Amino acid sequence: MRVGGAFGLPPVCTPLGSARRYRHALPSAIIPSHLAEVAIPRRDSMKVLLLKEVTGLGEPGQVKEVVAGYARNYLLPQQLATIVTPATLRELEIKQAAEKKWQAKIDEEMKAVGQKMAGSTITLKAKAGEGGKLYGSITNADVAEALVKQANQTVDKRKIEIEEPVRHVGEYKIPIKLSRNVTTTVTLIVEGEEGE
Repeated sequence: MRVGGAFGLPPVCTPLGSARRYRHALPSAIIPSHLAEVAIPRRDSMKVLLLKEVTGLGEPGQVKEVVAGYARNYLLPQQLATIVTPATLRELEIKQAAEKKWQAKIDEEMKAVGQKMAGSTITLKAKAGEGGKLYGSITNADVAEALVKQANQTVDKRKIEIEEPVRHVGEYKIPIKLSRNVTTTVTLIVEGEEGE
């Protein structure tokens, strides 16, 4: 039987029960510097503030209760979250208030743009075959280009929310998400040209 492991810790081959007794014996040199000043509690669960999006857990700025081992071994070392303290909660409230004020300003500007665009109708011509089926398709990039040419409105193609590309002649209502809280709709008329 080995007498000791690395850093004076018990060897890796110890039974699970005895390994739990020694987990507090980690030297401070192993603990990352951004966690050194924070005492990491040893509990079954802990509250963390997410700094980045974590799939299946939440968005940045959310406070979540997670299993302590998941926080200590993954979230905190990867700097995806930080432990909730009164100071971090205050900082979060200030940040959220500033973001809310900024979002209200953006929404107000986008409402004015949305009102100009709301009644817009754009027309696109594309080669079509029998039954009005287009040879190609009309995508959000085509709609963005038509908005610039016909309505003098510049919109990022990623904000044009076409669920799937338009493949038939007809009239369509196209939603455009101008900001997080403001969406407007334009009318798209697709006219067919005879194909070759």
